[in-house]
Amino acid sequence: MSELWSQWADIHQPAAYGSHAVYQLRYVDSSGLPCSVARFLGADPTGLLYIGERASMEQARTDILTGIESWNKHMAGIMIHILRRYSEAFRRQHNESQSHLQYRFERHASEESRKLREERLIKDYVIQFGEAPPLNSAIPNRHDAWAASSSVNMHREAGNI
Repeated sequence: MSELWSQWADIHQPAAYGSHAVYQLRYVDSSGLPCSVARFLGADPTGLLYIGERASMEQARTDILTGIESWNKHMAGIMIHILRRYSEAFRRQHNESQSHLQYRFERHASEESRKLREERLIKDYVIQFGEAPPLNSAIPNRHDAWAASSSVNMHREAGNI
């Protein structure tokens, strides 16, 4: 596995990568700074909303956009669609002039590699913040392997979790 993240990009910008990937989503404000997210064990200043994995990063990106626009394809996109449609608080905080959805990704060589990495990142996030990222609906293999990985401090320092 690579563990080298791409630069953050606007969700409307194509990924130009169509193979195995682990990816993250966040909102940034109009200055490009992450929108902090209140969590059970303290605020997440990186604003991480979702950690996912897919066989194609570009397909994941387009599925997220489909979810946002038409309540279809991708759970994180569908949740944003629901919030845009029904939450006045969300519309106040995340309208087009105030914030933008971004993604970044790591390239992976195989399905196994990307699934293990996603699981580890979500579990590390839970250990740090007391719950999964807001748009993740589940914790992979929630009953197995909960010891924090040796890389958790490295990821915290780099702002990955």
